[in-house]
Amino acid sequence: MDGNVFPDQEQLLVFLKKLKEVFDVCDEDADGYIRVEHFVDLGLQFGQGDEVRTCLYIIMHSFS
Repeated sequence: MDGNVFPDQEQLLVFLKKLKEVFDVCDEDADGYIRVEHFVDLGLQFGQGDEVRTCLYIIMHSFS
């Protein structure tokens, strides 16, 4: 192993940049957080039913 966690760091940087762009769009008030309600609304609007249920399960169980 050559010590790199990610085989292609350039690919990782591109992915993280795209992820940050999506996060910034979802962060309505630019405070660094996405409201759970807004996240759920986006999931219902753009996601599949199973994806939304899985995300809700993860969110609800991360606070218990």
